Amino acid sequence: MFCKLCKINTLDITQYVHKYGMTVDYTPITGLPSKYTLDGTLHDDSIGNVATYTYRLNPVRPDVAKMILQEYRNDKVFLTTYDPTDDGIKVILCKTSAAKVADPYIKYGDITYWQLSPLIFRAVEPS
Repeated sequence: MFCKLCKINTLDITQYVHKYGMTVDYTPITGLPSKYTLDGTLHDDSIGNVATYTYRLNPVRPDVAKMILQEYRNDKVFLTTYDPTDDGIKVILCKTSAAKVADPYIKYGDITYWQLSPLIFRAVEPS
């Protein structure tokens, strides 16, 4: 999906996200296990959906990678992003996942670029 905006807290990383590097997965949250009543009706308690946002980044300079990882290492962050379900920009409280610098480093001339693993954000509140 095309990435229109991506901010981690106040750090804007939109320019570093791959052009089509954004994916959004919606996982349903259910309450009690679904059950059939005596009249044959299925009762399925659904609370809502939790969104998981994944961003693939282009190779970046080491100083930029350190800035991104510093913001991403927090347990919870505010993610400002485009949400396709609302067709608008949203600010979402998210939990972060593991992030690392993927090997190998990419070298162009005298400059070494770091390739970060995809950044994964899971919304705390169901939508």
